[in-house]
Amino acid sequence: MSIDATDLLEAGAVLPVGTVVAKDDTTDTLTARRYTHPVLAGRTVVRLVSDALGEAEDLSMEFLGFDRPQRVTPVGVVRQQALGFPAWALVNDPANGHHALALVKEIERLARTARSRVGPAKDGFNALGERLARSVPHFLPTFYEEAGRAFLAADSVTHAATMFGKARDAERAYALTIDEDRQHAVFLEFALAGALTAKALSGHARDLAARRTPADAYAMFLRLCVERTLGGLPPYAAMHTDLRRLARAAGLDPAAEDERVLGELLAAPALHRAPEAFWTAYRQPLARLATADPALRGRLLGLTPRNCGDDVWLAVLEEADATRALTGPAGGVPAEAESPDGPAGWLRRFDEHRERRSWRVRKRHPGLLALVERMAGRLKADGVPVALCRDHDAVDLDLLDTCLALGVPVADPAGDVRHRLDNWFSDDTGGRRDLVAVAADARFLPVLVEGVERRLRTGRRDQHDPTPRVREIVAVPGLRTALRSWLDTLADAVGRQGLPTLDQHLDRVGTVACPTGFAVNPDAVRRLVDHDLGPVLGRTLRSGLLDEYGWPALDAAAERLAESTADVQLTGQWPNLLLLTGDLVTVIGPDGVEQEHLMRIPAGENRYRWRLVLRHVDGQLLVCWDRGRDRAAYWSGTPDDVFTLADDAFTTYPQLSLPLPGGGRTMGRRPLRVGDRAERTGSRVISDGDTYWVRAADHPLGWREYDPATGEAGRFSRPTFFEDGTVDGRPLDAGTSWLRPTESSDSPLGRADGLAGWRVRRAADGGWSGEAVNGWSFALPAGVADGRLAAAVRFPGADTTFGLLHGGRGANGELLICAEDGFLLGRYPSGGERSAFAAGSRLVPPAEYWHFLRPRDEAGSAALRGVTDAQAGALLAEAAGLDAAQVPALVGRHLPQLTAPALVAGVAGLVTRAAEQVARLRTLAAVLDGEQDNALPAQEAPAGSPAVDRLLSEGLAGLIQYCYAAEDSSLRLIARAGAALTGPDPTADARGQLDGDLDWFDLLGVLPAAMYRAVAPICLSEVREALLTMLEVCARSGLLAPGSRLRRATLVADAHQPVDQARGQVLTVGDRRLLVLAVDTDDREVDVLDWTPTGRFSAVPGFRITEEEILPTGDVTPQRIDEFVRLARTNEPLEWQPEWARTLSEAAGMSHAEAVLLLAGLPRLVWERAPAELLTLLELPDPAAPAAAARFWGTGGRGRQAFANLLGRLIPEDPARLWVDGPRQDLIVEEWVRRHGPRRPVPDELIVGVDRAEVTSPLPASTVLHWVANAATGRWLAGPDTGIDDDDALIALTRTLPWLAYHLAVDDPIRAALPVAADLARQRLADPDFTLFIGHVDDARLSAFTAAFGLPVTTGPAGTEVGPVLIPPTDRWHRVRLYPSRLSGMDDPALAVLRARLDHVNEQLLAALRALLGGQLTEVVSHVVPAMDDGFAQDPTRSAADLVTTVATTLGLGVDAAALYLQLLALPDPTDRNVARWTGWKPARLKAARAELAATGHVVAAKRPRAGRSLFLPGGWLALKAPLLPLERWKLPLLIGGEGGVTALGIVSPVAPPPRLFALAWARLCDGDAPRFDDLVTERRR
Repeated sequence: MSIDATDLLEAGAVLPVGTVVAKDDTTDTLTARRYTHPVLAGRTVVRLVSDALGEAEDLSMEFLGFDRPQRVTPVGVVRQQALGFPAWALVNDPANGHHALALVKEIERLARTARSRVGPAKDGFNALGERLARSVPHFLPTFYEEAGRAFLAADSVTHAATMFGKARDAERAYALTIDEDRQHAVFLEFALAGALTAKALSGHARDLAARRTPADAYAMFLRLCVERTLGGLPPYAAMHTDLRRLARAAGLDPAAEDERVLGELLAAPALHRAPEAFWTAYRQPLARLATADPALRGRLLGLTPRNCGDDVWLAVLEEADATRALTGPAGGVPAEAESPDGPAGWLRRFDEHRERRSWRVRKRHPGLLALVERMAGRLKADGVPVALCRDHDAVDLDLLDTCLALGVPVADPAGDVRHRLDNWFSDDTGGRRDLVAVAADARFLPVLVEGVERRLRTGRRDQHDPTPRVREIVAVPGLRTALRSWLDTLADAVGRQGLPTLDQHLDRVGTVACPTGFAVNPDAVRRLVDHDLGPVLGRTLRSGLLDEYGWPALDAAAERLAESTADVQLTGQWPNLLLLTGDLVTVIGPDGVEQEHLMRIPAGENRYRWRLVLRHVDGQLLVCWDRGRDRAAYWSGTPDDVFTLADDAFTTYPQLSLPLPGGGRTMGRRPLRVGDRAERTGSRVISDGDTYWVRAADHPLGWREYDPATGEAGRFSRPTFFEDGTVDGRPLDAGTSWLRPTESSDSPLGRADGLAGWRVRRAADGGWSGEAVNGWSFALPAGVADGRLAAAVRFPGADTTFGLLHGGRGANGELLICAEDGFLLGRYPSGGERSAFAAGSRLVPPAEYWHFLRPRDEAGSAALRGVTDAQAGALLAEAAGLDAAQVPALVGRHLPQLTAPALVAGVAGLVTRAAEQVARLRTLAAVLDGEQDNALPAQEAPAGSPAVDRLLSEGLAGLIQYCYAAEDSSLRLIARAGAALTGPDPTADARGQLDGDLDWFDLLGVLPAAMYRAVAPICLSEVREALLTMLEVCARSGLLAPGSRLRRATLVADAHQPVDQARGQVLTVGDRRLLVLAVDTDDREVDVLDWTPTGRFSAVPGFRITEEEILPTGDVTPQRIDEFVRLARTNEPLEWQPEWARTLSEAAGMSHAEAVLLLAGLPRLVWERAPAELLTLLELPDPAAPAAAARFWGTGGRGRQAFANLLGRLIPEDPARLWVDGPRQDLIVEEWVRRHGPRRPVPDELIVGVDRAEVTSPLPASTVLHWVANAATGRWLAGPDTGIDDDDALIALTRTLPWLAYHLAVDDPIRAALPVAADLARQRLADPDFTLFIGHVDDARLSAFTAAFGLPVTTGPAGTEVGPVLIPPTDRWHRVRLYPSRLSGMDDPALAVLRARLDHVNEQLLAALRALLGGQLTEVVSHVVPAMDDGFAQDPTRSAADLVTTVATTLGLGVDAAALYLQLLALPDPTDRNVARWTGWKPARLKAARAELAATGHVVAAKRPRAGRSLFLPGGWLALKAPLLPLERWKLPLLIGGEGGVTALGIVSPVAPPPRLFALAWARLCDGDAPRFDDLVTERRR
């Protein structure tokens, strides 16, 4: 097979000299260059270098001391390589070539860094690029390209593309001359590497059109696009646009060129990743080509474009006539036009392609369904099944139904098919099928059944009427069939299974419990509701209850627990079980409590249960807890020896471990011994008493022997017990088999010869069988029950063996006891939680500890073995309607043989649960008989519309924090809380249902504000109605009774107080009631809603209150709310009156926009996109003004509660006056003056300007401007202002004052306040008690930090003081504060210590101090700007006319050009727009001035991002981020703080007003400091 020369070159080959290559413009001659060096006498160095790079190589060798090459010999042909860095610099700028070579080592170092740490490498290349930009910007393109190559070598294409983009930006920014051939080669290089973005490619197309002839530009760009695609990259979205634009410019036929492009690209493998825009653009030429080319039609059928819309791709296939191969008879088209895998394969591939899309964009496709109807004949004739139900794929039900209805062969569904009917119902695209065909096929009916149940469960959390969802399902014939089948399945399951699963099944039935749903299959529902639970209860009692057994030691320890076991944690340390409650650890042994220990975790450190580690070794406990960045631990024998250790020293997920006879505890590796500070864990361990094995999951035998004394691994093997009983075809399941020594004399799990063990085998049909060491066995057929066989268990007096199963996973796991037919006897949650099927046992131990269970009452157990179904039925009938506390007595009467209280309680718990289930069945029967509409309790009727939560979120936005919307959960929470806190006395075990976001309770504290919002002029009608409904619910709740108060509080339990509360529980403290909202047992915290009828709160016994928030219901009584709601419904919302805002603005001293927003109810709108008619109504012509005001109210209004209080004050004492006089303003004015002092408002226009400049951040622009404009009364300037951080205030003032000095009009009255504000700020700094937060220092470095000052250290109530530094007393992480008054100046040595020693330094604050204390800021604001008749000071023809004349004369420029040059020279923001605004010049005049100036050598014409101009001073460029404008580095001395002011303080503000600035800049130029590039400084090689 011959190989093309071009392919060889692409692979890196060197071809013989003279080889002819088709694309000869991509080749170069490889030369051998011979060099000599004085030191290398008689030796020659030969370098193989391409001819294009030869000169650069010669210069590089000269730099190293070699002579020019003695001889250059061509030796081959290679692929062309563009001149890179430093070669380009050596060839084109030999004078600076040594600098380029000096940077090579640094570039190589960064290239190595890029292989492992891309971020630091990127930062390093950028830093080098900035150095080059200041001195030799013409180096930048090749330098950044070299950086891009380094990232390509590191497989970081994204960063390579970024560097390539920087290279092109540099060419534009510095107007560099471009070597077209070199650039073309570079574009090819990076394009083939995939490092060209679409933006870069389109930009290149435009640049080529501007620089080259149209024909050359088109040819070069087409070649680039083609080679890029053939190299493995898909066409970019705008490729067709760029190519067509260039082709038209070249005068070429667009249609012919489109076909040419397709001819080049259709063979590219990357074409399947082409964007939709490509296929849309080339549909017509593709159809023309495919019509004439059968092979192309076949190629199209083999494609499934990843990014092309289905409509577009099917249209492409139709227009290309490719679908004829799918719809016509076999052999009807040429073989090459057929789909590669036939019509069935094509349909499968296309369905897979659609399934891979996100469900959000994957919709029903009528066009595809129509095509399938046309394909049906061919598909049936071929007889090849179409795979439409694949593993893990979502099923397209409409496509499946279409195929089945047409008789198309469809493959059997895979085992893990899924579908969500939610998506099917929400898809409003036409073509929805009735799904009858799917329901009629027994293979696919389960898919529909699963979808129906999942659809019914959606939204079940709030227990709303299921009728709407059921009607939705029943309306679809196929889904109705699925629902009928599902009800049959449920009825069969209820009749076959035991009590533990019945509640789950009844919950499922409840999702369809309405007349519409039950009418689908009334016979199945009748079978279900008539199910007699008497026999079920009888069988359960005869089989056995876990409460027949007890572990005496565990029972004794559990007696001391609170009623709830929520605060209990169990940790296995075989054969002991560790019981943790609160801080008390109880070690429970097989025969008694062996040890008790009160943990000594210091106060304030974490007690997270999931991070707590307990170990028990040789009679001592290890206690290990989390401390955030590390962990701490101690052994109980030496509790004072607390040691710090790594986070992974002890695992929080230990496997079962075993004690060793000689001491220590083994976990599969080296044993853990008392005093150890780390453990070595392997995996699960087993032992026969002599040999120890550790689990080896990756080995066929499953286990490996090891030496427990050293942890050394041995051979792979199994215990003899596991090997015995081997059966062909039934492999051992090593993961669930176990073996361990036990000293127990008897065990409900079986024991023999001092061992307890269990081996499990799996049958070929998926069933399981297990056998214990004593021969007890249990078999579980496939599909009978869920769970893993853990053991076999027998009950006292019985010889029947039951299976003990592990169900679920992790913390949500459970234990199950079941019979071989799947009948469940009990279900027991793991983790110590109480179980309804073990009501007599306070704690159910983990399965491995069931060995220590002993019969509680053998006579009682014998009696249970003889219980008949009739006895159970009678017991159940009498229990109906009884309180749970009355059932034990009933059990005692029916079964007097039961004497153990725990057994009586267990039977009573089982009877109670069965009675509750009977009641649920009766409720369902009432629905079936038409006596009820659903199975919901009467009090659960919806309190509001389904959308009320969403509407309340909108109506209360900004007043309370965001709450999750769940239909009407907000109203339900208020109503249920009111019933719980103010209703009849609650019982101890009463639990209220609290479904929804608990932060909805905060609305109770903002009711007056909500009242005003409901009638505000611009409140939407639906939001208004939701607010009024919410007010009515609050009024009826009882929570607003006169004299009562509410608070939300967080309680932390005392050390010995159990945290056994439950969500929804009501606690009583005197006449108060506390509703439990949340419980955190790790932190021992309980969140409550505390209601007192007397208005007085007090402590909660057993708890301390760490957080509380009083909900200020104030004078909002039910009567006032009812009256207000009546008036609101009677009257329309308030009609907006513009004079309201004008009056409030003047009286209170707030801006006009702020007054408007307050009176409008502080609506949360995106004001930048507010409707024009709304802005007109509110007299807000510029949307930026309300946007800035909204930011003020959002941050400067002192929080949600503060402006909620303001809104509430707008309602008059008599609410009816609201519709007569308008909102009440006197209280607002009074409160505003109290907060801010008397002041005059600042114009909205100025606030908007400052807000856009972001100089006051993080404070609102309005806050700082009102301080400055009213300096004499401004709160922060006059003294401390609560709620404002001093460092934020100081930084904001330092940034704002110079901005105002530069931008304010000459005659603006605020200008006179600037020096006053600066002086007051300096006075604050001079206050000896004034401190500023400057940074943090860790406790471990505190001593070294204070010692570094070399000054005396004093300690007092305020903290530690050293020099100008104060360190308040805190734990571990210290906030360091600075006394500015104690600084000797900005060169005070203390500042150097702060920078060097603090973990974090507020550099912005230091820059602000430097500007204030150094006097620079005072000087700026104190400059007097000469008065002018009109115009801007930034126009030198008005403010410095004499200087303009001087510049024009000196430089030989016209007046306009001289004025423009002064603006470019001195001002930080001389954008074309600003210059036109300042000077008032028309575009033609400004263009002429720019052209005249550009013709000189004083400026550079270029394109720079965000510059807003085309002329620049020569020299370095500072590319600042928005909102700052980039500018020339030469101007930095003219700015406050210089470069530090820009980088640290974040401002670009001149050191003087414009007239003075023009003079300073011109003086620098006259003194020889003209704008220029810096000299590049590098280390010269010696």
